[in-house]
Amino acid sequence: MKQAERNLVLLLSDMKGFTARTSGQTREENARMLALHDALLLPVVRGYRGRKVKGLGDALLAAFDSPTDAVLCAMAMQDRLAAWNSKAPAGERIDSR
Repeated sequence: MKQAERNLVLLLSDMKGFTARTSGQTREENARMLALHDALLLPVVRGYRGRKVKGLGDALLAAFDSPTDAVLCAMAMQDRLAAWNSKAPAGERIDSR
């Protein structure tokens, strides 16, 4: 019996200017920034039925079964960061691509 085919869609998010920014911060400041990044974005990923596969420094790799969920999640992640950045001090803004 043939197994049903499934989609697997990967979403990769990366913080813009991460290397330059972290070179001027302490390890504690870097850790706080990455924790804030995850606190802002991981609930969005889970809300679109995604799961975090891996985090590498500033990169977030998430997997989805639905291409539509992945695209909607990416849009929602951008919206979430824009909302955060509109209220955050300049040094605490997070830009992602």
